[in-house]
Amino acid sequence: MQALVSIITPNYNGARFLSETIETVLGQTYPHWEMIIVDDGSSDESVQIIEQYQRQDARIRLLRLPERSGGPARPRNVGLDHAQGEYVAFLDNDDLWHPQKLELQLACMQQHGVALSSCAMIRFEHSSELAQAMATRLSTSDVRVRRITHGMLLRRHFTPHVVAERRLFESIRFNEDPRYVAIEDYECWLRLHQYCVPYSIKLRPPLWFYRQMRSSISSAKLPMLRKNIVMYTEYELRGKRLGWRGYWYVGMYVVRSLLNRLAMRWNIPALNIVDF
Repeated sequence: MQALVSIITPNYNGARFLSETIETVLGQTYPHWEMIIVDDGSSDESVQIIEQYQRQDARIRLLRLPERSGGPARPRNVGLDHAQGEYVAFLDNDDLWHPQKLELQLACMQQHGVALSSCAMIRFEHSSELAQAMATRLSTSDVRVRRITHGMLLRRHFTPHVVAERRLFESIRFNEDPRYVAIEDYECWLRLHQYCVPYSIKLRPPLWFYRQMRSSISSAKLPMLRKNIVMYTEYELRGKRLGWRGYWYVGMYVVRSLLNRLAMRWNIPALNIVDF
């Protein structure tokens, strides 16, 4: 019997892309999953869309929060509370997966004996850009695997859609502090690597497709910089703050953000693929 994977998707007013995201789960070659969509007080047609898919496929479940939480951390934690799978995976309401994402990640995790894995990603704006990547069929022999340690993760900020054994979240949850909105996932992965696993594995080629609109890049960069300053100055390593090293990591984040902007503005494919 194959293990059940609980896919947790926080949603707030995601009607524009939500159907595409759900379809990318329905198209997975690994069939043993449940999709828990936690709605955070949407005022658009999101709930109706989810309910329609729920009627079509019993593996899809809708949970509605009684009041708006203001960020994805609370919906993810509620999803974890209701998850029944041996594994959990996280999928935002506008991102897409390669059809073999779950199949390949689980196979590689079992092959390497690890409890946590991630994959390279491609940034995109329109799903039509992904036709070739989506159509490519892969085997485990096509997948390259690298180890990711806590130290590597600190130096190279990344926020993958992980697949993890659910037991890891018995003691680690997403930080619901409003100051951590949009970086709560990265901070959670850091704590998982520090306290729960000696290392994770990362797969390439890209299996996760991250929707990023050009119009949102410049408006988001200063708030995201402030959030990263908060996280790096408050994060504790072996019970102590990072001190001056936190500001070094902030500087590295700024450099990567500039490369991100160049990749999106000038459509540089090599920079749109994030391999860390």
